[in-house]
Amino acid sequence: MIEFRDLPEGRHLRVDNKNFYFDVGQNNRGVYLKVSEVVPSLQVKSNFRTAITVPEKCWIRFRDIMADYCDKMGRAQLSPQEIHQSGNASGRSGSAQRGRDNMCT
Repeated sequence: MIEFRDLPEGRHLRVDNKNFYFDVGQNNRGVYLKVSEVVPSLQVKSNFRTAITVPEKCWIRFRDIMADYCDKMGRAQLSPQEIHQSGNASGRSGSAQRGRDNMCT
């Protein structure tokens, strides 16, 4: 098992009024990546935080899904004429793919 001192340092990304924190941790189930979003609350003097935890065994698939979205959003910037010429720019069926994307084995 990897030791805490060998884990990568956390990283931070600021986008508009949001802060994203990427922290690698370890527990009895293994290594994980926690991605936290912190948004300042205007109504209460505190920050609103949400987070997802991704087990290490899914990192490659998680990366592939994000890369796929980046590619598709890049194609979404095409002009209407370019979209018509290329047919359906989105490629695969969303509902059929979602089931496969949820698998982390």
